[in-house]
Formats: sequence, structure tokens, C-alpha cells
Amino acid sequence: MQRWSSAPLDLVWLVSLSVRGSYMTMRKVGAGARRMLLAAAAEEFGVPVEELRTEAARVHHDGSGQSAGYGALAAGAAEKTPPEDPPLKDPAEFTRIGQSPGRTDSLAKSTGRAGFGIDVLVDNMRFAAVRHAPSFGAIVESIDESTLDGLPGNPRAVDLGNAVGVVADSFWRAKKAAEALSVTWTGGASDLSSEGLIEAAVARLDETGIEAEAEGDARAAIAGADRTLAADYVQPFLAHATMEPQNCTAWVREDACDIWAPNQGADFVAGLAQEVTDLPPEAISVHTPFLGGGFGRRFVLDYAGQALRLSMADGGPVKVVWTREEDIRNDYYRPMAALRLRGGLDAEGRPVGLLVTTVTEGPGARLMPSLVQPNGLDPTSVEGLVKKPYRIDAKRTEMVNAGYDAVPIGFWR
Repeated sequence: MQRWSSAPLDLVWLVSLSVRGSYMTMRKVGAGARRMLLAAAAEEFGVPVEELRTEAARVHHDGSGQSAGYGALAAGAAEKTPPEDPPLKDPAEFTRIGQSPGRTDSLAKSTGRAGFGIDVLVDNMRFAAVRHAPSFGAIVESIDESTLDGLPGNPRAVDLGNAVGVVADSFWRAKKAAEALSVTWTGGASDLSSEGLIEAAVARLDETGIEAEAEGDARAAIAGADRTLAADYVQPFLAHATMEPQNCTAWVREDACDIWAPNQGADFVAGLAQEVTDLPPEAISVHTPFLGGGFGRRFVLDYAGQALRLSMADGGPVKVVWTREEDIRNDYYRPMAALRLRGGLDAEGRPVGLLVTTVTEGPGARLMPSLVQPNGLDPTSVEGLVKKPYRIDAKRTEMVNAGYDAVPIGFWR
């Protein structure tokens, strides 16, 4: 099964935790950059660095009236050695942190002038509809292109591995041609069903899983409790169902590539374009339109990979648009999980033990394998279950791998 993704997906974890986990790091980076800009300005103005101040992206020397913008000083600042421990701004002087600036996009969105990915228009572009394999893991075996003969819009079919893209002179014509195209598929997990996977997961809730969290002996505490409770929960696979279905416009030439992709990381898009086109980074331009919903779905760039491949095959700019049906059936779903919570209470009704077992999979093991712990635990599979603030002396959380490898799963915001 061919699914395009972006190589540096391990960075997604950092993006999600950037402010909470890297607050001091980012402050130090900003302070260091400020010191380097001050040093460059002191050299240019011929004044001591102690006499300079910064405000509104400019360096000022009040004594002489000289000032320069950060952009004008950037080249000189880049030649300076970054300070190891730059002084940080006093929180009392913050002008951005802790503030609630007004949105700048509300007027454009409320008046219909905001440009989303699905609105992109490029001169002489063609349109593509995508028809994915009928089951996860299946790939194209053969395409009978004669079934496109006589159809309007000069349609052509392109094998995309786990899908077929059909390019024509309008999206409607491409969609109708994709529906008419005769395709033979091979492989795949055609016997999968949500009901069957949930039933199998529930049947494993008494298994002992990988330890995710443990304090005290939860099983013993529950066994010796005055009263015990148990409850089972199931959450199904969920598609992101972004308001704007997956779409992307790509224009690949011999020496350059432009790609208009709704995304959650423009550098991921650039890396993917470099991988698919084999062009150098400086030849790739990524245009990021307004995002009609991401929620973690657009970290995985299968739709962008399709647009790149279709542009290369068709020889010009191509806009790919998934139908809502294709979007729902080919998501990277919020993982399914079955959970069993067992607890023990003392004579006064206070909790003395809690045992949580979840049968599931997390997206980390597939998309960010470096997150997997030495004991095999994917921490993304137990988010929300561990590190709870409740005072329970004995508690344990375990994860049993559900083994639904054929189903594509991803992050959920």
C-alpha cells in the first residue's frame, strides 16, 4: 500500500508541545537573537551595545537617533557567535506573551474572501479526482484505460499505488471518468469491519498489558477492598471529517516545483516534494492557504504526494480534490479502543485501587517510532489515562496492542 507521508513526522510531537515544553528554550533563543542583533547594530552605528535598546522589531540608539530594522541587521547578526546564556526580558516588559491579540483573518473569512486550498486557481491547470482501493492495503493490479475512450475532458488515468488518479479539464469530468474507469485491485484486508475489531478488542480486556503507569499494587488493593466496581468503555474509529476535504495543487517542472497544500507543517510539505520530485530544496516553493480544518489529519500528506505525482504525469499544474466519500473512507483515523476500569473502595467509599486496561494502538508507533519506550509502550496510546491528579494510593494502567495494523490511524486534535 502506497501512502505518502512526510519524513520528519517526529517533529509533530514537538509542534504539539512547543509552548508547554519549550517555553524557556524559545525565550532563550529569542534573547540570544536579540543580543546578536544588538551586537551587529553596535558595530554599524559605532556605539557601545549597552546604549542600544530594541522595540517593534528595530534596534534604537537614542543618543544619536540612529535605528535599524531587524531585517537590515540580519546578515551582520548571523556572523556573530550566539551567546550561551543571554539575559532574558523581565516579564513586566512583555508586549506579546500573555496578551490576547485580535484575529487578523475574521473579516476575510466572514466575507468569503479568504483563499482556501480548494479555491486555488493556476493558469492552464487541470483537475484530478482520486479513487482509492476498496479495502485497506489493496493496490492497483491493472487499469483498462479504454474505458475512458470518448469521455469528455480528455481524461487520463495514473496509477498511484493504493489509488488511481484521473485528470481532466474539470473536476466533475475527472470525477465521472474515475467512476467509469475499470480498475482491478489486488491484496488488501477486505474482511475488516469496525464491529469485528471492537469485538476482538473487548475479548482481550482481561489480558495483562504493557505497563504504562504503576503506583503500589493495584490488583491487590482492589482484591482487598470493601467494595469493587468495574466498567467497560468502547470508542470507535473516528474520521477527522475536516470541513474542507483533502486537496492540493501542484505544478512540477523540470527545474522547479510549486505546491499549494493545506497543511500543518510547510517544511513537511517541502520535504515530501523534494522526495517525490528529486528537486533541490531551493527549487521548491510551498504555498500555504487558509486551512479548512486540520485537527492532526494534515500532518499526513498522502493527498499532497498524489498531486505531485499527477502533475509529473500530466505535464502541468494539477489540482487534486477528494470527494467527501473518499475523505471519510481514507482517513488516518482516531484510534479505536476498548477499555476496562476496575476500582476498589474502602468502607468510607474512598478509592484505594484503580486498574485500567486499554486494548488499542497509538499513532506514535507508526508515525513517530522514536516515541516508543523500551518496554514497547507507545505513549500516544494512553494519553488521557495516565498522570491523572486523583489521589489513589494504588493504581496501574496497561496497554494491550489491539493489532489492527491494516487500519490507518493518526493524530486527533
